Amino acid sequence: NGEIIDVDITRACVNFEGKKAILILAEDVTERLKSERSFKKKKSDIELLYKAGKELSGTLDLHKILDKIYRIVKENLQCDSMIISSYNNKEKEIKCLAAWQEDVKQDVSKLPPLNLAPKGLGIQSEIIRTRKAKIVKDYERYTKNCLTRLDYNKHGEEVPLGSKTPKVNNSA
Repeated sequence: NGEIIDVDITRACVNFEGKKAILILAEDVTERLKSERSFKKKKSDIELLYKAGKELSGTLDLHKILDKIYRIVKENLQCDSMIISSYNNKEKEIKCLAAWQEDVKQDVSKLPPLNLAPKGLGIQSEIIRTRKAKIVKDYERYTKNCLTRLDYNKHGEEVPLGSKTPKVNNSA
């Protein structure tokens, strides 16, 4: 069918009908290699979780914990920016606890809380509803449909929407 597969090739010299010949066997090992890669990935994930748990349990200081989370994510995922927020279900409010842009930690003390956006709108609202972390590959394009969007430069200064802000490619 033309599909490219991984094979393990074995050869042996043999006598075939009185003549010297080479017997070549090719075994399809595609599934075995796929399983090995999957096992290595799971092992790596477990090691990362163990290491993260060990580091995070070393302090009760929320700001130190948030900084460690950022460092762990930055070491293991390619991202330019990261936001860590809390959600108050009773008030339906999202509060930014920590944010980094281009490796610079931002002062989030002046950021207003955000209301939970209607379904289908807002990155943080989507994450809260699905309860799944998200990596946004093209932040600028992805945020065009957000109800509330606050733009800041890497120095933590608010900039008018639509102005020339540094491009953020990958955000976690």
